Amino acid sequence: MRKFIFLLLSLFCVEFLSAQDNIITQTKVSISVSDKEICDVLDAISLKSGVNFTYNSELLKNQKVFFSQQNCEIDKILNSILSDKLTYSVIGGNI
Repeated sequence: MRKFIFLLLSLFCVEFLSAQDNIITQTKVSISVSDKEICDVLDAISLKSGVNFTYNSELLKNQKVFFSQQNCEIDKILNSILSDKLTYSVIGGNI
């Protein structure tokens, strides 16, 4: 019985964290940048949304983007500005 309860609680925690991850990436922000480094864009998104980003700034150095969207989900913004160069994941409420 204890194993069943432990398994049930574990599954609940995994589902809860997965739902929380979806909420974070589905948060909507409006942003318009022109010739800005990706680091600056992530900082702007963080200020507007309260979502925290952790990244290696050396990987994003000198990578500039042009982007303008109103009321757009964070995952769509990230997919657009990171294109095929980099990927992201949500871990513990951080991207």
